[in-house]
Amino acid sequence: MNSKKSIRQPNLIISVLPLIFMMILLLVGYGIFRIKVEVLLIVFALFTGTIGRFAEFSWEQMKTGIIQCITKALPAMLIVITVGILISSWMVSGIIPMLIFYGLKLISPEYFLVSSCIVCSVVSILTGTSWGTVGTVGVATLDYLPWTFMNYLGFFFAISYGYTGFAIDPKIREDETKPGS
Repeated sequence: MNSKKSIRQPNLIISVLPLIFMMILLLVGYGIFRIKVEVLLIVFALFTGTIGRFAEFSWEQMKTGIIQCITKALPAMLIVITVGILISSWMVSGIIPMLIFYGLKLISPEYFLVSSCIVCSVVSILTGTSWGTVGTVGVATLDYLPWTFMNYLGFFFAISYGYTGFAIDPKIREDETKPGS
């Protein structure tokens, strides 16, 4: 006899209910009553666990699901943390204020969109992070926004071109590492 229970999928209402509850919790709890987000997340976790138990999921099934989700999301979280470290170190060390200072002296308003697109692309290629580009050079070019007058849309296209990020891929193809190839 198979002692392993089959994992059943929850229906649509049970799946959407935690999302709706979280939106309401954040809008009312944080938006109106200014309750700390950490407290609201704990309340949300309790609500979601209660929904899971009500849907007849065992603690082992929920724990396995939590571990699987954290395992999938951890690489993305580490990237976001690393980009945050890069952005904050550039702000603290004065790189972004320096870019603003010298950029105002060097960049002509006629070539602003072209130069901001080129700078964002180069930084994205060299650092290998499109999020880092938007958070550093993209923020630095926001100071130039009054120079663009009514061409705000072109400004955001220039930064987003750098954000789409063509990064140098440091990986070497496997066949290039074999002797005699």
